[in-house]
Amino acid sequence: MNDITALMAAMKAAAEKATPGEWWSDVVETEGEYGDGEDRHSGYHSYAVYAGSESLLDMTNSTAACIHEEWDHDYHMAWDETAKRNAEFIAAANPANVLALVESLEKAQQQNSTQREYYDSVIADGSKRIAELESRIVTMKWPN
Repeated sequence: MNDITALMAAMKAAAEKATPGEWWSDVVETEGEYGDGEDRHSGYHSYAVYAGSESLLDMTNSTAACIHEEWDHDYHMAWDETAKRNAEFIAAANPANVLALVESLEKAQQQNSTQREYYDSVIADGSKRIAELESRIVTMKWPN
């Protein structure tokens, strides 16, 4: 979709239909397994997106999981980096932020249109004045 006006309309319509309220992402404990053979482990942090206390999207079954591990002495921690990044993005692309972005773009388009009209009138006035000056006959008298 290349037309910015159509894109803004589609994003605005989708945002207005989405669950309202503050969106945020948080850790979800999962029993999922990762690794192979002797390196196979169970349980890692996945992520979910919430609106208020309501779960909007849980990424525990993501097939795009990219598990990262960290050992801290005796403690082993593992998390799905892909789910974390996606959850953070989705939470940031909440309806209120999308509507604010669309509103900003609409204002910028209006300012651009107003400036274009102004500069078009300046150019037209300037062109008219140049044509007037070029059409004048100038008679110069030279001293004898």
